[in-house]
Amino acid sequence: MPRVVGLRGQWARWAVGVALGGAALLVAGCGMPGAPQPPTLRLAEPVTTLTASRAGDVVTLRWTNPTKTTDGVTIAGFASAMEADLCRVEAATVTADCQPVLHRSVKPGSQTEMADVLPPAMTTGPLRALRYAVVLRNAKGRTAGLSNVALTAAGQAPGMVRELTAQASGEGVVLRWLGDGSATPVRLERHLLKAADRAKQAKNKQDGALGGDSARPEDKTLVDQSLMVDAPASSGRAGAVDRQAELDAVYRYTAQRVLLLAPDALGGAGQAAQTSRTHGSARRGSLRHATHGLASGSVSGSATGMTGSDGGAIAVASAPSAPVVVDTRDVFPPAVPRGLVATYSETTHSVDLSWAPDMEPDLAGYVVERSRMPEGASQGEAAHWTRLAEGVAVPGYSDAQVQPGREYRYAVRAVDRHGNTSAASPSVSVRTEP
Repeated sequence: MPRVVGLRGQWARWAVGVALGGAALLVAGCGMPGAPQPPTLRLAEPVTTLTASRAGDVVTLRWTNPTKTTDGVTIAGFASAMEADLCRVEAATVTADCQPVLHRSVKPGSQTEMADVLPPAMTTGPLRALRYAVVLRNAKGRTAGLSNVALTAAGQAPGMVRELTAQASGEGVVLRWLGDGSATPVRLERHLLKAADRAKQAKNKQDGALGGDSARPEDKTLVDQSLMVDAPASSGRAGAVDRQAELDAVYRYTAQRVLLLAPDALGGAGQAAQTSRTHGSARRGSLRHATHGLASGSVSGSATGMTGSDGGAIAVASAPSAPVVVDTRDVFPPAVPRGLVATYSETTHSVDLSWAPDMEPDLAGYVVERSRMPEGASQGEAAHWTRLAEGVAVPGYSDAQVQPGREYRYAVRAVDRHGNTSAASPSVSVRTEP
């Protein structure tokens, strides 16, 4: 008859077995795996970077997908099984069982962008809170919960900017559009299509002062940049001057009217509070440069270049205007030289000229002109001007080709590296000693 071992005896044998097994592991060496871990739940971490921006009737949603599960395991084997459901509600909160309006398969670590075309009921009436959230599901349809909630607005968006035009000038690119009767700020988006010749610009800056160090510094032009015009004209032709657009470049511009709203104005409490820090708006990455407003085609008012965070403001923009392209090829003459002075030197029997240096960065030099009234000419007879010297590199010149006892008149013009010539400076006269 077999011997029955009591419960206490079984526990004793188990303890001895564990002790012997542990000793065997120690003899075998270190580095063996520890106690077995429970299997991963394969639930992707919730999205934390969801943003929403509205332009016209379209809301653009962007976020970065996680690379880890909720228990810290790198997502790899079930990458193709990650499904993203995008929820949209006008309610005060978003729940994990919300009805998705968009669906997409996504990959870990990827940047995802979705465009939600709002239904007509959400594009009319007063502006009101509209909330979005993303739910990531695994192959079994399970989720770790909602993403952060991105807040934007339903309701009537600002009207589209119409009749946008762009024209290069000596002051910059002049942009004009048709006012809509409101004072809604306008955002201009500038895209660089063709950059100016940097090597030529560098040489122009080096030589622009003609021996001095007064060439104007230029900021590096960004490929894409936003310009906010805070107070455009409420009616008639409105506009702004982009003074940082470079010459000899090609730009494309679009315009949008933009309303900036505080979250509280939309009832943005609770869940909205967690989104205000990450939501993008019209001012994020916006203009570093001030512009000047135009009303009815003349310069008046002002607009401020804005930088930094929007402080949680919600941007509701119109659909972009039709784009315009402008070539800023330099066909503009440099400034007229100022401060011309003429002095006769009895020692050298010459006329010495000097004037204030021109600060144009692409200045090539000066042209000196001279006139002399013929003997016996009447007082009202026009003087005959001739070019005395060209390519003068410094703001000064000495004319030794003068005769005693005569009256001479002088003027100076500036010439840039594109061959553009300024108007003549106010003339000055001097009489040589007999």
